[in-house]
Amino acid sequence: MLDFLQSNPSYVYVREASMQVYGTSKYFEQKRYENICSIVREAIQQPVKDNEKNDEILQQFYVTSPEQDISLKGDWVVEFSDYVLDAKYFTGGISFSAKELAKIKRIILNATQVMTIENKTAFYRFEQNDYAVMYLGGYANRYQLQFLKQVYADNKEVHYWHFGDIDAGGFLIHQHLCDATQVKFELFSMGVRELRNPAYRKCLVDLSENDIQRLKGLADVQPYREVVAEMLKRKVKLEQEIICWKISGS
Repeated sequence: MLDFLQSNPSYVYVREASMQVYGTSKYFEQKRYENICSIVREAIQQPVKDNEKNDEILQQFYVTSPEQDISLKGDWVVEFSDYVLDAKYFTGGISFSAKELAKIKRIILNATQVMTIENKTAFYRFEQNDYAVMYLGGYANRYQLQFLKQVYADNKEVHYWHFGDIDAGGFLIHQHLCDATQVKFELFSMGVRELRNPAYRKCLVDLSENDIQRLKGLADVQPYREVVAEMLKRKVKLEQEIICWKISGS
């Protein structure tokens, strides 16, 4: 793969590169991806910058992941250079390629609340008026961060929320989102009240040793301190899908 990167003359997708080198589309991502990215960074002395992902280095060698999508739901109006996208007419949400980000002139919100949602099931399920919703799918990628920064630049008066799993990963995703955008996203339904709600009792999951160690690293960090203390005391976590299902009236 290192030989391929040095001689690759044109843009290819990650899985196309994997086919060229290994004869199978998933081997590179599953077996060699992070190691190769780290070796390349060390070789060219280009460490990971703040809010940069390790694999972005591959783009310098014309290897790229498939284009990312921006997925929205609710009362968004996105003005592009040659057309306007009004998301409210698409009740199940709408997505557009991150390639279009450079064409965005302005983002208008007719809602007073913006919410980022970690998981796709919750994104589809969530139905509350006055929320403009964006699907993240985990840690926000650079395209999502670019979009959110423009959302905030155009709509500073709006209230910002993040809704994710009540686990260490969910809190770290929220922390990364706030740090990378410099926007204060408040936690939505990710607290002690949800953990104590009898309606969710059968969905509580026992913490693993890895969960416990990760949570201990957040035990003194606001705004997670209270909920992390509850989780460590009871040794449980909770996924967001059941919460979203209940609060959406199901």
